[in-house]
Amino acid sequence: LTLTITSINPGPITGTLRLLQEGQEVPLPPDVSTLTLQSGRNILTLRVPLSPGPLHRFEAVFEPSATITGERPSDTASANNRAIAFTTSPGAGRILIVDGTANSAAATLTGTLTAAGLSVATLTPSALDSASDLLSLQAFDLVVLVDVPAEALSAASQQSLARYVTDTGGGLLMVGGPPPTANSFGAGGWKGTPIEPLLPVTLDLPDRLVMPSTAVVIILDSSGSMARGVMGSSASQQQIANHGAAAALGALDKQDLVGVIEFNSTASWVVPLRPNDQPQKTGEAIMGISANGGTNLPPALALAYSALQPARAAVKHIIVLSDGRSQGRGRLAALAKQCKEAPGGPIKISCIAVGDDADTEGMEQLARNAGGEYFRVIDANILPRIFVKAVRVVRTPLVREEPFTPVPGPHSASSPATAGIGELPPLGGLILTQPRLDAQKKNIEGVSYALLTPQGEPVLAHWRAGLGQVGAFTSSPPGSGWAGAWGSAAADSSAAQAMWVQLARSLARGRAGGSGGEAEPDLAVRFEGGGGVLRIRVDVPGAESNAPPPKITVYSPDGTRREVAATLTAPGVYEASAPAGEGGDEGLTIVTVAPTTPGAAPVIGGAVRRSAAADEFRVGGGSDAGTELLTRIARETGGRVLSLDDLRTMTASQLFVRDKVEPRESRAPLWPLLLWAAAGVLMLDIATRRVAWDRWGRVDGSEADGNRKSSSAVRRTAPISTAASPRPESDSPLAAAKRRARKQTDGM
Repeated sequence: LTLTITSINPGPITGTLRLLQEGQEVPLPPDVSTLTLQSGRNILTLRVPLSPGPLHRFEAVFEPSATITGERPSDTASANNRAIAFTTSPGAGRILIVDGTANSAAATLTGTLTAAGLSVATLTPSALDSASDLLSLQAFDLVVLVDVPAEALSAASQQSLARYVTDTGGGLLMVGGPPPTANSFGAGGWKGTPIEPLLPVTLDLPDRLVMPSTAVVIILDSSGSMARGVMGSSASQQQIANHGAAAALGALDKQDLVGVIEFNSTASWVVPLRPNDQPQKTGEAIMGISANGGTNLPPALALAYSALQPARAAVKHIIVLSDGRSQGRGRLAALAKQCKEAPGGPIKISCIAVGDDADTEGMEQLARNAGGEYFRVIDANILPRIFVKAVRVVRTPLVREEPFTPVPGPHSASSPATAGIGELPPLGGLILTQPRLDAQKKNIEGVSYALLTPQGEPVLAHWRAGLGQVGAFTSSPPGSGWAGAWGSAAADSSAAQAMWVQLARSLARGRAGGSGGEAEPDLAVRFEGGGGVLRIRVDVPGAESNAPPPKITVYSPDGTRREVAATLTAPGVYEASAPAGEGGDEGLTIVTVAPTTPGAAPVIGGAVRRSAAADEFRVGGGSDAGTELLTRIARETGGRVLSLDDLRTMTASQLFVRDKVEPRESRAPLWPLLLWAAAGVLMLDIATRRVAWDRWGRVDGSEADGNRKSSSAVRRTAPISTAASPRPESDSPLAAAKRRARKQTDGM
């Protein structure tokens, strides 16, 4: 293991170096644990024993020694004192058995595989769910789910498990559970999950096998309190409850009857009771429920009873979700009794109480009085999983508890799991599934049916899903439940033990020695990170120029998946690049490189994204890109590159140098301004020609002198008229008569 620590301090720094592998402290020699760093790059080479498995994660932390009070601290940037890296090795991987049984029914299987020399680890479903990211799963070459229900794993964990198989070549084996639980396959609610398409069997059963049929009414509280946010997220309790109810429909068969009622102050049907043949349409209707009003449960129970009582179904069930205290609580006991004693058969009521304000006592009593299940939920984020569980326990488990001896399937001789084994002991039952069929009702090519029931249902089947192998054993694990005889000391049990060892080896990734494919010996992959970009180089010596490029898939820390195109840059050399570290402050960017050889195991690698603070203060790959950019800017603009030491010794006149600053001039055209000025002058010229300026200076009437009063009459100006002017007064007869009369008067 090589550690590179770069110090930008001008003097030495003393401190303690800590190294962690998979979160566990690695003991270091005293001369390494107490370390003095010199200015510049310090390179340390350590011999560290690797942990079991192919994946190894390391974390190095440098803790500077305390300084004397009053002195300047020796390390002013602690954000860059930590580094994380991971690597893979060609060592043998392990098999992970996830035991979902209450009595450790997988113990015999664990012992059988361990006795065969395989490395086996065991986890509970909750432990797997908390650490089932894609990188953590790489420590195992095969994951065995024994009696694990779907709701035990979150949607993110199920998606990671699916990608572990299809994209990284991991193996997956689903095993049925011992009665009475039977939490695998369709009975475990795996229908509609990301795992279902990977199984070599289908969980949809023919009508003749689905007995008895089920009728379910889901009652959802849509009161105003359901609008509360969940754990600081933007989603409300109502939205998560709607999503959970919609997801639960996938756990039911298309022959089942499903109805949905919402209630607040009143109750109404969202989806009337009908066959579950359109789960997507029903889910869309559920997602449209919004929160408003009060909480009044009894009318909703009465509606559900009126629909279920005459329904023709052997199993009738009501699932109630509420986060508050209902009005009319006194009526709930009578309604529960009415449902339990319904003439058409008992109607069970299961209750989900969510939130701190829920009527937990009343909801639990209601479920107990009606023979149903009670679920208490504090964190509404897990509501979808609780809904799936509530719906799953409604159905009678899809099992057949009849003793039978498994018979060889059509591919028994060619299957690596059953080749060469003798006669197998009988089994006491199994979870019902059926073979995968294509559009022509024929078996899909590629599925190996190694063991069947005398009626033709699959007992053991396996196939390739993406880059990995997936198997299904529909009865119990050896030594428990239906397969109790498979773990005994009888002679024929040795055949069963051999079958389990061969099955595990055949499904496991190539490193475990199975037929899943060996890694290409000459394939070399190199990952280089820097400047937020992950560069990938794949060397395939001897590859032809027209050979298909390797398939490169990049997973960001937030789980985003993208395929990256590889470019042939030299004979047998492919290169690609992708953004590194999107979707979070810190995390792992994982890369899988699928070789060109069919069935070969992929190469897994990647880079670590540091936090923004660590990248800012990091000296090396993270900050080199920024230094190069600043240097190029200075070079292109004729500037200088100065260090902190330069700034300490330079004066102001040396810092602000203008010797190389050339005079700059800026030119702007004047014609737009002149054009507007000319337009203004033109308008003024037109105005002077068209307007009678002298009229504005006339004064109507006579002017009076300032020192005397005028007795002259004011002369009035007649208005201008455009009509024809009359004849002058001197030309008219009347005017002539007036002149004669005036003369006569003057003569008197």
